[in-house]
Amino acid sequence: MDESMFATVAVLFALAIIGFLIYLGVVHAKKRREGFQRLATRLGFQFADMPGVPPEAIQAGFNLFSRGRSTRVRNLVRGQIDDVHVAAFDYSYTTGSGKNSKTHSQTVLLLSRPGLKLPRFTLNPENMLHRIGEMLGFDDIDFSHAPHFSRCYRLSGPDANAVRQAFGPSVISLFERAEGLSVEGDGAHMLLYQTRRHLEPESELEPSIRRAIGFLKAFA
Repeated sequence: MDESMFATVAVLFALAIIGFLIYLGVVHAKKRREGFQRLATRLGFQFADMPGVPPEAIQAGFNLFSRGRSTRVRNLVRGQIDDVHVAAFDYSYTTGSGKNSKTHSQTVLLLSRPGLKLPRFTLNPENMLHRIGEMLGFDDIDFSHAPHFSRCYRLSGPDANAVRQAFGPSVISLFERAEGLSVEGDGAHMLLYQTRRHLEPESELEPSIRRAIGFLKAFA
């Protein structure tokens, strides 16, 4: 095989691989969309394929939705369970540029309960950068009676006293049993997700929604 023919075969092979990967992505997206649709039917929720960020999340001004660029919402299901308004969706955004660009994508749960008055707070899994920041004087609300919670999470908010009052023993206990969550709260709204993790709509999403409702009610 001469060099020109080898180059042609190599290009065709590369194109075939790219085409196959695109096909797999399309199939996966279709399967995921259908899973969200079945979940919506089962729960009596509404489904939207490519909506915008829910307006209540914009109103609350959650940090997640101010990050990066090229933001996208997919597979939004929304409805009500008991007295809690629920929205669940896949959310992605891009940071960096060129070779350093990175897309972050995760399943997000947004819950609202009329009459609830959460202080503004942000809860994230604590990492080494957070610990260094704490030594440099950045805020981290810790609880001496809950060392495991304080070791696992970084908790912050503009009104530390109000945040401490909201995070009573029952709330702390729930979060200790669910490590890895990122949570934001403000007023009647609460946002939960695990960074770069998609929940399976058929097996994980409904239990996660019901667990999140338990978190929200614990605050009350």
